[in-house]
This record gives sequence, structure tokens and C-alpha cells, in this order.
Amino acid sequence: MNPSRIERVTKAANSRWVDIGIVVENVQDIRNLGAVIRTCEAFGIYHIYALFTNSEFEDLTEIKLGKRSSMGARQWVKVHLYKDRQKCFSALRIKYKNILASILSNDGRLLHDLNFSESFALVFGNESLGITRETLDLCDGSFYIPMMGLSESLNLSNACSISVYEIFRQRLLSPPTITEDMKIERSQIEAEYLYNMQRKNRIRTSKISS
Repeated sequence: MNPSRIERVTKAANSRWVDIGIVVENVQDIRNLGAVIRTCEAFGIYHIYALFTNSEFEDLTEIKLGKRSSMGARQWVKVHLYKDRQKCFSALRIKYKNILASILSNDGRLLHDLNFSESFALVFGNESLGITRETLDLCDGSFYIPMMGLSESLNLSNACSISVYEIFRQRLLSPPTITEDMKIERSQIEAEYLYNMQRKNRIRTSKISS
């Protein structure tokens, strides 16, 4: 494998913010989920949770996770698929200190006032209806993105992008403490990345040989 590629992958794995999670609920256009995946990967977020409480899919593995819109980023993140809201939030509670929902009104906390040196899961609703009341009730609170124009809302992927970049910006200026658990998980991600690279390299070599 290319040494410079290995170096880049190793650096990316050890820069993942594993204490931050992005949750999207009942995405209508899977391309938006692909765009969320691409944004999260670009700014170091590894865990993405996709909750489909109204999905017609019996098996969520049938869902094609926005291959084109994610532009290959899917292989570098972990997408957790859920149909059961309670199971999803049970997993979030174990991993994250704060769970906040993105809302349209100014009733919540301003995005830029949140302290992202702490562990957070941010929850985003779907493109048409926003976050459901049932999901909102399970969150610790809410936040909003300030807007000055006449549009009432942002596209799901745009709202997620702004929020993820604010996390990145804050942590770039003031890096949080890296806990032992974070170090362990980053090491596991690095091992996973390198294994997948080796596997793809073997497959590629095998095709050339044949």
C-alpha cells in the first residue's frame, strides 16, 4: 500500500470526534443522508445515526445510503440504522452526555452558544415535517440556527453542515480533552481502516492477476 495513503488514513482515524454523534430522523430523500455522511466525514465525525420510524423497509440494510451524494465517504464513517426510537436513544444515552434537537423556532439554545468541548448528539428532523414530537420529548433540549433571510427553514443537509462545521470550528480553536476511551476507539477505527485498505488492495491485485 502507498505509504503516504497509509499516513493520511492513520491521521484521519486519530482525528475522529467519536464523542459527537449526528442523528437524522425519517429522511425522505436518501441523497440528503449521503450529503450528511460526506459532511460528517470531512469534519471528523464518525458516528451517524439514521432513525426510520416510518420506513416501509422491513430490513433497513436494503436502504442505499446515498452512494453518489456521499462520494465514497460512507466507507470512513459508521452509520447506525434504527427503526425503534427507544433503542436508538438508549444507544445515544450510553455514549453521549447531551442530546439536543434541531428546531426551527428560537425557543432553544443558539447553536453558537453550545459548548462543543462536551460530548453531544445532535438530532435533525426530516425535510418536510422536521423533528417529531416523540423524538423531541426524548432529547435533553433543543437548539436553533440563526437566520436573517425570509426562508423559514434550511435543507436537512445544509442545517447539518452548518452545525457540524460549528463543532469543527470550536474544537479547532480549543481542542477538547482526549479521554482514554476516545483513544481506544480511535485505535480501533485505525485498525478497521487499514484492514479495509489491505482487503481492497488484495482484491484489486487479484483482478489484475486474473
